[in-house]
Amino acid sequence: MLDVGQLLLAFSFQLLSALSIWLLIMSPEDVVIAVNGLILYLKSYYDNWMLPQLDVYTRKTSQLLDKILVTFVPISFMCVFFAPCHLFFQPMSKMYVTSLFSEQWLNTHQVLQLVILLPIIILYLFACIGIVTVYILHFQIVLTYIFFLTPILWKDLRLNLPSYRTAAELRSKINLTHEYRSIEIIHAMAVENYGPLILPFHTVFMLIAIFTSYVATRYWTVLNVTFISVLAFLAFVTVIFWAIVLIFGGFYFTQCTRTIKSWKHFEGCKEDILYIKLFARSCKALKIGDQSRFKINNLSLLFFIKGVTRGIMRALLTLR
Repeated sequence: MLDVGQLLLAFSFQLLSALSIWLLIMSPEDVVIAVNGLILYLKSYYDNWMLPQLDVYTRKTSQLLDKILVTFVPISFMCVFFAPCHLFFQPMSKMYVTSLFSEQWLNTHQVLQLVILLPIIILYLFACIGIVTVYILHFQIVLTYIFFLTPILWKDLRLNLPSYRTAAELRSKINLTHEYRSIEIIHAMAVENYGPLILPFHTVFMLIAIFTSYVATRYWTVLNVTFISVLAFLAFVTVIFWAIVLIFGGFYFTQCTRTIKSWKHFEGCKEDILYIKLFARSCKALKIGDQSRFKINNLSLLFFIKGVTRGIMRALLTLR
């Protein structure tokens, strides 16, 4: 069972590491353009329609993270690639640089040990800071997208609501169409960078949930309680995290669809009403995902749970 445990941990760790590398090798220029485009649009939107401006500290933090991203991305590769390589060559030892040296060598060459390990420790420190910075930047983009851009679709641009937080001029013919097209451009920039990552994450999270559930069920009587708890926790966290992502994707798609359908309540002259109807026909509800292969909609969560359940049952019936 020790071999099964090592295989499970190696499989999960290397898959997640491989997917995490995508966030590190994304073009810094494209990421910075997406961040600046999103923040500049939100600032202009808030200024034009009398909403509270973005916090100055948030803008300065974003600029600082952009500079740190460009600085630390090259060096962060070494830390990410080291762990899978070390696990492959020395699966029984700890994932630290010091484990590459024998205890006898470390005890007899203390001065040389400090000379060698000091640059390695500095390299590790910079690599860890770089990785954390990259993830903070992407996390900031996600939070800004969720809490600032999404409410514009289902609170400000939707018609026939009892109350609004923005000026009524926003929902005129020219302003309504202009703001929605701007959001489409911002959405296209975000999807271009993060869309290709949705399908691999969807597949890997499903495989992790199936594999961990199968191992825990198949070898229930052989594994100890601690290892079963780790497997159950990993499967639970994987399913819950990705379920939240799919729920938000379905919510985003639903709100966009309702906003477009609400434009049939537009009031004005006949020419303006006809213009809005034609504009609504030209608009498609925005979806999160890779536009050419995988898009998240209302049924994505159902298909995900169905795939996990079916995969577990097929694995158990096939390998029994």
